Amino acid sequence: MKNIFTSSDNSEIQDKVSEIMKCMDPKTGYIHFIQNHVKVANPIYGVVPFEMRSHQVDLLKFMHKQQATISCIERQRGKTICTVAYVLWHAMFNKNEDCLILSPNAAMSQEFMSKIRFVYDNCPHMVKSGIRNETKSSVIFENGSRISSTIAGTRSRGLRPSLTVYEELAYMNQVTTSELLRDINGVKRTGGKVIVISSWNSDSDPMADLWRGSNATPEKNRTGEIVSRSPLTPFHMI
Repeated sequence: MKNIFTSSDNSEIQDKVSEIMKCMDPKTGYIHFIQNHVKVANPIYGVVPFEMRSHQVDLLKFMHKQQATISCIERQRGKTICTVAYVLWHAMFNKNEDCLILSPNAAMSQEFMSKIRFVYDNCPHMVKSGIRNETKSSVIFENGSRISSTIAGTRSRGLRPSLTVYEELAYMNQVTTSELLRDINGVKRTGGKVIVISSWNSDSDPMADLWRGSNATPEKNRTGEIVSRSPLTPFHMI
């Protein structure tokens, strides 16, 4: 049988496979994917490559390394696009992953999903995972992974996500600190990953409680055993 593939075809296939393998690398794939394939909307220049600043690279590395993190970052520092890009990478390059985004209200929940879709639409076709099903609040990829976004406090008890993101936790008035600690510890016990990311709102909301707790010195009993430790590791932006 005559070979219908040319050398250029074979080279293109090899390039695609090589690029996908770089994106799939469990240690560095997320950075490679975001630096090379994620685009953002610029009000002057339109859709442009996402050029990360050093604090954004540090944030992403911290998210990836730790099982459960909390980050308190002021607005307009690019924390949302970093989170969006990381969640999309996690879903597209890992099979059968459930990624759950918890937001303060319906508008923010839908906005997060629209950003997921924007980044996905502007990725090169060769690194995209195909979409099996999509709604306003979720997307299911052909690799079996799913990204779902909902309002905090409405999560199904039976759902056990591999990645849970609490977006703008400081504005979630419908949840208590004790409820959050219970859910976060529950996700960790099943091997899931937790990302809490928010700007500051007040000194008396759950975000403030969790942030202070994560930065507090662990308490010990008389024998020196640690009896109180926050389930979250804090990110400090330099």
